[in-house]
Amino acid sequence: MSIPLAKAKLLNRLRGQINPRQKKALLRMFAEGPHGFKGGLSAANYRIITGAAPATTTRDLAALVELGALRRKGELKHRPP
Repeated sequence: MSIPLAKAKLLNRLRGQINPRQKKALLRMFAEGPHGFKGGLSAANYRIITGAAPATTTRDLAALVELGALRRKGELKHRPP
């Protein structure tokens, strides 16, 4: 599946379930392409992209995992499913 199609399908599925910070981070991941964010999206990267506080970052990333938008890969990294 192409990246634009995957992006459209994911964002359509998540419509109304994610906040603007989460959408911004997902769009940034798609913009980086399949080889971007080596090792996945870290909490630190999420904070840089969104400007979120650490506690907000934890909640936002946990919600994205629960929605199936990301999968957890270790202690601090998240990857697209």
